[in-house]
Amino acid sequence: MLAPEGSWPDLSCFATLTRALALSLVLVLILILANCQLLIANCCFIYNRLMGEKLLLVPWFAGILYSSIPLFWFVIHPVAQRWRAMPGSPYRFLLPFWAGAIGILASATWPWHSIRIYSIPWMWLPAVLFVVLGISIYRRIGPEFGSKNFVGQIELRPEIQDQVLVTSGLHTRMRHPIYFAHLFMFAGWTIGSGLLINYLLLAISAFVTFPLMIWMEERELEKRFGQTFRDYKARVPLIPFQRRFTA
Repeated sequence: MLAPEGSWPDLSCFATLTRALALSLVLVLILILANCQLLIANCCFIYNRLMGEKLLLVPWFAGILYSSIPLFWFVIHPVAQRWRAMPGSPYRFLLPFWAGAIGILASATWPWHSIRIYSIPWMWLPAVLFVVLGISIYRRIGPEFGSKNFVGQIELRPEIQDQVLVTSGLHTRMRHPIYFAHLFMFAGWTIGSGLLINYLLLAISAFVTFPLMIWMEERELEKRFGQTFRDYKARVPLIPFQRRFTA
């Protein structure tokens, strides 16, 4: 039925329809949120089942391995001359020592190897970024650094290895990129897993053992390369952009 001429049309039906649509929209949003919460709960349950004690052994052992790296170099840098004078390969003693250090660290931390500060699947997102950054550093320094520098053969066997100070590639921006790669990898496993013992070992590594290892290594490099290393040390910072922050 048409409204009389000059009068307003009846909009009550449109208002009722609008309210019904709004109510329906609210109900749909409530259902979506409920399903999302259920999905999140299911994902967390599946994640916790997967990240049981057996799977947590992987990040725990990664933490043990990276924590042991300074211990390996602690017995090399201060007495490098003695290792060089030793007949035969010094790795006959160094590798068993390193294996023993890993075993001692594993035994000491085993009671806490599965204790986590948190269990959040999404923490693997920033963790992956750290791992990717660490891998990218390994790949970039590989051709210039070489496996012989990586295992210390250049330092321990100078009579059969060319003594060349690596100053190219990433070494033009920071003096020890490989150690930053180690710490990035360590941080990735720690952040992703949330293991309490890994956070403790990472803090000790970042603020105590890795800086001490670098200090020992630079003393040895200065003895081996003399003024060449002193010039390099004055030119290249320990941490990228360190000169800018301290200027």
